[in-house]
Amino acid sequence: MQTIRGARQRSVSVRRLHGSRIAGGLLAACLLLSACNGGSNEPEPAATGGGTESEDPDGAAEPAGGRQVGGEVVWAFPSQEAGDFVTLDPNIGNVSTYANSISSAVFDSLVYQDPETNEIVGGLAESWELSDDGLMWTIKLRDGVKFHDGTPLTADDVVFTMERTQDPQYAPRNAFAGSLAANVDAVTAIDDLTVEIRMSAPQANFLSSVLGRGYYSIVSRSIVEATGVDEFGQAPIGTGPYKLIEWIPNEHILLERNPDYTWGPSFTETAGGPPDLQSLKFVYIAEPSTRLAAFLAGEVNVIDGIPEVDQSRLETMEQYQVIEIEKNGQSGMLDMNGLRAPLDNINVRRAIANAIDRDAINTALYAGVHSPNYHFVEARMLHRNEAAQVPGFDLGEANRLLDEEGWEMGPDGVREKDGSPLELEGLVYAENARLLEFLQGQLSAVGIKLNVNPAARSAVTELVQTPGSDWDLHIGLAHGRTNEDPNVLATMYGCAMIPPENTSNLSGHCDEEIDELLDLGLEEFDPDQRQDYYYRAQVGLAENLPNIPLLSHRRNIGAHVGIHGFMPDARGTYRYFHDMWMEQ
Repeated sequence: MQTIRGARQRSVSVRRLHGSRIAGGLLAACLLLSACNGGSNEPEPAATGGGTESEDPDGAAEPAGGRQVGGEVVWAFPSQEAGDFVTLDPNIGNVSTYANSISSAVFDSLVYQDPETNEIVGGLAESWELSDDGLMWTIKLRDGVKFHDGTPLTADDVVFTMERTQDPQYAPRNAFAGSLAANVDAVTAIDDLTVEIRMSAPQANFLSSVLGRGYYSIVSRSIVEATGVDEFGQAPIGTGPYKLIEWIPNEHILLERNPDYTWGPSFTETAGGPPDLQSLKFVYIAEPSTRLAAFLAGEVNVIDGIPEVDQSRLETMEQYQVIEIEKNGQSGMLDMNGLRAPLDNINVRRAIANAIDRDAINTALYAGVHSPNYHFVEARMLHRNEAAQVPGFDLGEANRLLDEEGWEMGPDGVREKDGSPLELEGLVYAENARLLEFLQGQLSAVGIKLNVNPAARSAVTELVQTPGSDWDLHIGLAHGRTNEDPNVLATMYGCAMIPPENTSNLSGHCDEEIDELLDLGLEEFDPDQRQDYYYRAQVGLAENLPNIPLLSHRRNIGAHVGIHGFMPDARGTYRYFHDMWMEQ
């Protein structure tokens, strides 16, 4: 068995881990990385970066190295997550994971974060500089970039994009995107290809978490003002590797390659050139079994999100590939309400952690597809401290801690203290009820009674964000939060994020020392010093245990053999389609 940077190669399928991209022949996985040097990066046939195209007497273009131009990939998304979005405008209202993936094929960002190295490389930006005080970014744009209608990209388009993404008239449709750039004071066009961005405070993740996010993909002022915001969202025109050809809502979206594209990120195998794939069609099939049936029947040739129970079956079939993509950010979590007894006691929280068998959860509920996580960020995260782990499965230790705190086992198998049972109220999104029910059984083994209360997302969210509500344990998104930077820790555990002032620190955990470390990490540009701040913060979180990491989920892709070039972004949830090609 050959291994290439986490890609386990099998005789009949290719499995790719750590956000890697799949490329190469039927039985090979090739990894191509481009170097970064600070703030810069270097129907007719088009150059692809893979070599010079040869003339085919039948009219088919075949670049050197075996890559071929042409073909159509039909890519199936689950419609409950993709089919209900109403806009492909990247700046306003585009909050669906899949809508973001599609719009990233139509538009470009100023910069990109290499999915393998976490380094920042140029997109529409040729170079960037930061002032000594960390408050002024100077962005130089590539010359010669054009939108799909031939309109040239200028600095004024960057100013327009940044301003509309934060414009309150579009709230709440741009609320999340605007919050990412809360530290931006002013954006100014110095000349046609130079932009200055003035910050109110230093922000070390500004390139990766603002300019590199799809929400800040650059749009044309003249095009948007001519069409109107709503119309633009339905018929977007960007600078990206693909052009929108057709959109039939809740049915499909059709994109075609942009043959004039020469400004893609350097880490792509096409080296910034146009894609080889002629067209991409996105369809929506909500029911997993129906989606799989369409895949097996050849009606679609890629499915995004393989049902876990079906993955092992696909891996045994020679005509299919399974591409495992590890998400980045924060894994699925068991939130604990530390603002009330008994979970205000650290030993009770640790006992719960010791009672959880992640391997059993993964095997029983997810066919072993995902992986246990014992850290507050996932394995691909920049500055993850491997030493900062939460307690693992140990029933003896769980019982010892509860005994130490005076919780005695009752005749009915439920522990008691001062006449009160160790009984907890659990809130969970209805679609994830089976996960909390499984934890219910595990906690009962150490004398903890857990009541499972499933409800609609809106109802659960309102309860857990309302101080004083009747809940102890909570599971929201089973796969957790997606992110590219360790500042996600400040979002989840910062004192300012506790409800009702904010909505993400559900545990109510507030530690002034950790809070200071997280603030320092956001403003520190020196990578070694920044790592030190985040390492120490993770140690503190592991000691305090505000919530419990469960599983790192993979959103795996199934594809027919002969389709190549799959690449997730640094978050592992969104997709880049620059390198896709198919054997004819």
